[in-house]
Amino acid sequence: MIRKIMYAVLGGVLFLIVGFVFGLILGALLGGNFFTSFRFGGQQGYEAMGVLGAYLGGGAGLILGALLGYGRAKRREVMEK
Repeated sequence: MIRKIMYAVLGGVLFLIVGFVFGLILGALLGGNFFTSFRFGGQQGYEAMGVLGAYLGGGAGLILGALLGYGRAKRREVMEK
């Protein structure tokens, strides 16, 4: 049981970082080229889309990483039996 929790936490943290960076870069690219008048959190354009992309990418990465980590631990547990 502790292995499932550890894998879920480690997977979540790893994918959180990856999703955060990916979302930040993708959001800044979209905001700088296509959504220049978009406003979020007192910022405009690439800054606003970068922040929003980082939030969304980090959240999605956290959820996906936790699910993948938990599934990997569960699959490993079945293989050991």
